[in-house]
Amino acid sequence: MRLLNRVQEHVAEGPWGQVLEDTNPGFQPFGYAGGLYDPDTGLVRFGVRDYDPATARWTCKDRLGLEAGTNLYGYCDQDPVNSSDQTGLDNEELDQMIEKSSKGIFGHSLKDLTDAIDRLFSKRTAVEVGKSGLEAILTVGAVIPTAWVNKWVGIGMDAVLIGDFANTITGAGFELTEHGFDRMMQHGYVDRPEDVVRMAKGEKCKFYLDPTSGNWVHWNEAEGVGVVIASNNNKRIVSFLVEKSSRWEKVARSVRFP
Repeated sequence: MRLLNRVQEHVAEGPWGQVLEDTNPGFQPFGYAGGLYDPDTGLVRFGVRDYDPATARWTCKDRLGLEAGTNLYGYCDQDPVNSSDQTGLDNEELDQMIEKSSKGIFGHSLKDLTDAIDRLFSKRTAVEVGKSGLEAILTVGAVIPTAWVNKWVGIGMDAVLIGDFANTITGAGFELTEHGFDRMMQHGYVDRPEDVVRMAKGEKCKFYLDPTSGNWVHWNEAEGVGVVIASNNNKRIVSFLVEKSSRWEKVARSVRFP
């Protein structure tokens, strides 16, 4: 990883993910195949399971049971070069959907993924695995790239809460940019998606036009926060402003009432 034109961390891995060299352990949370790496245990978290690169196997059996095949601890059918398993469940259909969404291909709706989960789970495994909680984690890939989620999960935020946040906002018909998403996570709005939707709709807000960017600011004076909406798309949330922040001070000096 390069920062300010200097290499901050160099990681070398074997074909099964075993770390051969790490010059700055813990500098960033991402490990083998995009999973969350724990430098203390050497394990990599993918969805609902931990993978052990030292043995090239999962640390616990597949929760789908024999529906996933006979090798309940095997990783990617022993082919890590051509396959990956982002969910910890041996299901190609779900993995392909989530992989596409992580690359910015938003062709799958929430219904597509929940339908896939319905086809995957029998009534027995739905109860054993906890289908509703699993849906919240897996279906987040339908509306925002999973890399955005991994970033905040890596610093301790709850994946289910992020999934609920993203699904509520996009379910109301709004799009999220990475910057807007990060700003709302940073300022603790992960458990307040309904408030974000109300601001995006302009409820109980004052409206400002930023002549520099041309974007609209839906400002909630009581809360001291505002949602920034793209000038060319009134359904696209591009940022989130907080009172007395340096960015808001700049905008406040330059805005004009519509």
